Parts: sequence; C-alpha cells; structure tokens
Amino acid sequence: MPRQDTPPKVNGSAIFGIDKKLPGMMYAVVERNPRFIGKVKSFDDSEAKKIAGVKHVFKVNREVFRQPV
Repeated sequence: MPRQDTPPKVNGSAIFGIDKKLPGMMYAVVERNPRFIGKVKSFDDSEAKKIAGVKHVFKVNREVFRQPV
C-alpha cells in the first residue's frame, strides 16, 4: 500500500508542528558550550538583550555531562 503522506511532504503542502503559530507565541533558543564537558567562564547578556524582539535572557546552571571521577 503506498504511503498517503508522501506527496504533501514532497511538494511542501504538508503542515508540521513546527509550522504552527499562535497569537503571542514566543520562541526559545538554547546555546550550549561547543566543547564536550565544557564550562561557561563568563556570561554577558547585554548584547543579546539589545536585539529587537528579545524578551528574556537567562543562564541555566545544569550539568549535562559529568566528568569521570
């Protein structure tokens, strides 16, 4: 049985969850250290806050990878 969802995916008419827009909807971006097990030495959000449309900038302290003991 041929897949029914292939033509809309190929011709661009398919609607995905990422295409959904709601009134007042905001987007988030997570910036990570480019190095494996890297640590942030400093954090300055002043330039990011100057960008039009930026509402909040914050640092999250969370260990993603732990160094072997």
